[in-house]
Amino acid sequence: MRTMLDGYGGQNYLETEITAPSPSVSLDLRDGQNPDDAYTVTIQRRTRPTPHEFRQQAEAARDEILRIVAAWCIEANDIGGIDAGDLAQRLEEAGHPLPESDDA
Repeated sequence: MRTMLDGYGGQNYLETEITAPSPSVSLDLRDGQNPDDAYTVTIQRRTRPTPHEFRQQAEAARDEILRIVAAWCIEANDIGGIDAGDLAQRLEEAGHPLPESDDA
């Protein structure tokens, strides 16, 4: 399994579809008659985050960004005097800088 991770450049996990030629006496993870009966095997390094934990981290970052944007919108509507540069600065200060533009 380590060879699979390293061979495909998987830093933490690798998902692969495994099928066995027919007839097989050892492993058949897909029933050709039932597409719902197909599986993905995930091999993950035990001491690193799982795909689920990565998703949770991404969702937490998204939620933080949305809170910053919502607060900026409320302030812009209620108080005024701020512009998009203020929003970009707040996002950067929170660790979420805007991506560099290819046009720059």
